[in-house]
Amino acid sequence: LAAPGCGAPTAKQRQPWRRRMHRSATLTALRFAAFTGHLFAAILFTLSRRDNVIVALKFDYAQDDIGWRESEVGIACALILSCLVIQAFAFFGGYSLFSAALTLLHLTCHTMGGGLIALLILTKAHYAWIWYLFVLFSCIPTLFDLAAIGTTCLRPGKRW
Repeated sequence: LAAPGCGAPTAKQRQPWRRRMHRSATLTALRFAAFTGHLFAAILFTLSRRDNVIVALKFDYAQDDIGWRESEVGIACALILSCLVIQAFAFFGGYSLFSAALTLLHLTCHTMGGGLIALLILTKAHYAWIWYLFVLFSCIPTLFDLAAIGTTCLRPGKRW
């Protein structure tokens, strides 16, 4: 009998790519689910932003008070959705799909961003919170995706 650890490698030892591929496939599926949740939460906030604006006003507000605040929230929503479009391009284009670090960053940001936007909608919180959520959970991953796209375009021939 051979001592443990000696002899021919087992099937698992011969194919370490299966473990990496399994982790990567799981992270990718979770990232897609979190991205979809973040997208739906952002669309829902865009459609219900007037409630969050009205909650932030004084009891005796004028129509002018609603107008510029609602346009400000509309700009934030447009920026969040623009960032999500760029992230979808990077994801489906394969620019950030095969990087485990980027996938984990996106998974974290989409989960936290979508959950906090949903909480913002449910609690009818002040509309200004959307700017913080935009910077932390939409802007940062978009910058990493733009860096990944730029790096790939500058190094033709090596995609991943």
